[in-house]
Amino acid sequence: MTFQRLGWLMKKSGFSKTRVYGLIREGLLPKPVKVGRSSVWVEDDVEKALAKIVKNQKQR
Repeated sequence: MTFQRLGWLMKKSGFSKTRVYGLIREGLLPKPVKVGRSSVWVEDDVEKALAKIVKNQKQR
């Protein structure tokens, strides 16, 4: 299991910080996990969520 920080998620997705947290509120991206004081995401979970977002966009 690999953990990644917000900067990685923003770079990987191309989304701004505001958009990332908006997608989390909408349930389209996974919530971060707290490790100490840092928020991190499980890389595999993010990649699956991004693939689902792309798939849904292509169906429109």
